[in-house]
Amino acid sequence: MLEGEARRLSEEAGKLSDLGKAAVKMKLTVKDSITFKRADVPAPEIGSSPAFTAAAFDLAVGAVSKPITIDSNRIAVLQVKSRSTFDEAEFQKQKGDVRNQVLGSWQDAYFQEYIRRVTESLEKAGKIRVNQRALDAITGLESIQG
Repeated sequence: MLEGEARRLSEEAGKLSDLGKAAVKMKLTVKDSITFKRADVPAPEIGSSPAFTAAAFDLAVGAVSKPITIDSNRIAVLQVKSRSTFDEAEFQKQKGDVRNQVLGSWQDAYFQEYIRRVTESLEKAGKIRVNQRALDAITGLESIQG
């Protein structure tokens, strides 16, 4: 039933070129999302929905989507109202910071894996013994697990 309503809404909005008017005609409510980027959550009601985000960025401005399944009991229909263009100047300002953040996260992951492998190797060789309870107490995991 929900899919049928969503399909009718999408078709009516396409005919009228206006999701808001179609929703009023069908006695449904329209919610506007905030301006969002591909990695953002468009609205709390939508959450992180790859299908919704893909449709939002693939549709032309003014276009209305087909019904998009968000989860087992939610379906959305969207209309793209506007789209910002890529801001080259802003990108150039932030490029160094973004590069450093990504590089830092890669370095952290690499270092953690290195430490894990060295520790594992030394434990197998009998050169060190790791006191897991002490580590958990230091890192605060003891209170979570215990």
